[in-house]
Amino acid sequence: MKFSKYALKIFETAKEAGGEARIVGGAIRDFLLLEKPIESGDVDFSINLPVEKVAEIFTKIGAKVITKYATNIVVWHSRVFEITSTRKDENCDGRYATMIFTTSFEEDSNRRDFTMNALYMNQDGKIFDYHNGVEDLKEGLVKFIGNPYYRIEEDYLRIWRFFRFFALYGKRMDVEGFDACKKNAEKIYLISKERATTEVLKMLKSDPEKIKFTLGKMIEAGILKEEDWNLEFRRIPADVHLRLLILIRMKENNLLSLPVAQKKLIKLYNSVKEKMENKEDLYFFYYTTNPEDFKNIIEIHKSFNNAFVFEKVLPSVPFSQQSIMKEGFVGKEISSEYKARLKAFIKKMVPDV
Repeated sequence: MKFSKYALKIFETAKEAGGEARIVGGAIRDFLLLEKPIESGDVDFSINLPVEKVAEIFTKIGAKVITKYATNIVVWHSRVFEITSTRKDENCDGRYATMIFTTSFEEDSNRRDFTMNALYMNQDGKIFDYHNGVEDLKEGLVKFIGNPYYRIEEDYLRIWRFFRFFALYGKRMDVEGFDACKKNAEKIYLISKERATTEVLKMLKSDPEKIKFTLGKMIEAGILKEEDWNLEFRRIPADVHLRLLILIRMKENNLLSLPVAQKKLIKLYNSVKEKMENKEDLYFFYYTTNPEDFKNIIEIHKSFNNAFVFEKVLPSVPFSQQSIMKEGFVGKEISSEYKARLKAFIKKMVPDV
């Protein structure tokens, strides 16, 4: 196994301080399942040294270190690494836990959610698998470490994570894990909207049919309400934010926190969707809307209306509000005149209106 000089420095710095660093989690999962290079994306480390000690040793080598809970964000030569100290979590109440430091990687693995996420790799490229995670990964089985009912009680976000990882990596759903999520269905409303939204957007990177199936299972379990989700689409854009808006039927969802841009897009779409079939209205919308917004609205409408087609590049308008202002129009007259001329231009110049 070859590592970059930056990753090697992490391993070596930990060793010099009397500890050990291991890569953990997603980088190993994607390396084994998707054959991605181990450093092709984000690389997280686990290190069996206390949080304060980790901050100290990496500050000494010239890295910028930001400490958050049990994790040190280490920025070194433009590379960013998350380095989490090995720990046990106790007194978990569904959202918070008491952190207890441990030097044992196996004990650290016990606090992680799924077997496929509890894989560790040392500097020699050796993989440490304490929970049969490699086999579960190959089988596409998203399986909780330990009792799934207890694990969800520790952190309710694991309901979303169970289905997110299934959408991305699952082939068959773990029966006990599904039942535990079902029995804790109402707990999903205790999760912060921001954290839930992050999980959903990651889920939506999956194949559309897999997304349909996964959300359908969440509805079956009573975790989501069927009336809040649109699973009837036949085509869906690649952009995950547009996918989300289509799935929540272009309205706000009380489980999620949408960015301002998406809220504006919902408002815009709902104001024009009834006009999309009228060519004159559609072309007027084309000329009076931000090009990126127009493109997104078209993509959204295609997902709701399978007969809709719009592939035109329309001719440029030979006037502007600035040119109208130079003719002597002022105030609201400028906008009114521009709209009147634009409508006349569309009727005269655009074919088949």
